[in-house]
Amino acid sequence: MFHHTAKYSYDDITIRPAFVSEISHRSECNPLLDNGYMPIFASPMSTVVDKENYSLFKNNNIIPILPRTLEYSLEERIDFAEDGNWAAFSLQEFQDTFVNDKCKLVLETPCKVLIDIANGHMDVLFNSVKKAKEIYGDMLIVMIGNIANPETYRKCYECKADYCRIGIGNGFGCLTSSQLGINYPMASLINEAYEMKIRIASIVADDEGKNYYEVKDKLPKIVADGGIRGYRDVIKALALGADYVMIGSEFAKLVESAALMYLKERTMTAPSNEALNKYRNNVRKLKNGFYFGNNNNISSNAYIGTELYKEFYGMASRQGQIDMNGEKTKTSEGVCKEVKVSTNIDKWSQNMKDYLRSAMSYLNITDVKNINPSNVETYRLSDNAKNSINK
Repeated sequence: MFHHTAKYSYDDITIRPAFVSEISHRSECNPLLDNGYMPIFASPMSTVVDKENYSLFKNNNIIPILPRTLEYSLEERIDFAEDGNWAAFSLQEFQDTFVNDKCKLVLETPCKVLIDIANGHMDVLFNSVKKAKEIYGDMLIVMIGNIANPETYRKCYECKADYCRIGIGNGFGCLTSSQLGINYPMASLINEAYEMKIRIASIVADDEGKNYYEVKDKLPKIVADGGIRGYRDVIKALALGADYVMIGSEFAKLVESAALMYLKERTMTAPSNEALNKYRNNVRKLKNGFYFGNNNNISSNAYIGTELYKEFYGMASRQGQIDMNGEKTKTSEGVCKEVKVSTNIDKWSQNMKDYLRSAMSYLNITDVKNINPSNVETYRLSDNAKNSINK
């Protein structure tokens, strides 16, 4: 069946400010959730997160997920998740560990697990999560996906998943849409998944005589994954109904990301590419370029230059498959790209907090969790308006 209804991406929509804002200064606005983090996940990609920068993301109020690469064994990732950190697993690893009871885990703290697969529409996924939740209950926190059909959110709810990752083919390093023609534009996908969430909450609350808001809070969190090209897309995703936003390529551009960093041209004092990557946390982006030195002592740093680059690729790319499996196992649905290093993680985080606060002051919202379609009006843009806004 061919549907004639148009679907929209982030660039197709805009957010309307509140009629009147009672907020006098953006400092009155809180960009952090109750858990102390912004509503942002760092994508479990080998060019984004590793053990070296995991704590850096957390210290900057961003939730990282350790990728499921050969660099980190299954046992290591299980231990990592048992300690209350997020770690990624394949579906087979999840089944062997949490469903087939091979490990017979005794969980003392909630174990945070992402089942990191490309096609989150498979019935075997929902059945596996349902069985695992029957075994471990709330001691196992599960994120599943990716899905690109808002109707599938219902399956995520029925299997008792805690988080639902939505978005297929929108990522900067993903070729799924261009090669397969499979996609659902993110703005429409987020909003329609949110509407499904609201519908389920209303039905459950009526049928079981429960408080609507308590039911809604317990439904799977919507994680918008893919297509984030800047701060404004994060805010748009939240306004459309996402509980969290997952970011890949924008984080790969950070100095401290796990992506390989290099100089095309170097000054006489510039360190080697090997040193840049080994001591990447000592590279600082200042106004006139990048500097390198021990313990971030800027006054004695060597001038590197104005342009640093990173190698970024999707996990479905040839190199991504090698990182996970040791070899290319299927036709690539991802691409490797050169990206220019943008800034340091602490500067990005501070910018994001400031932009969230500023947006909230326009919207008359003081708590970031209240940026959602119940409190925010979004509109489709005309072509002329789209071109004038998306500069």
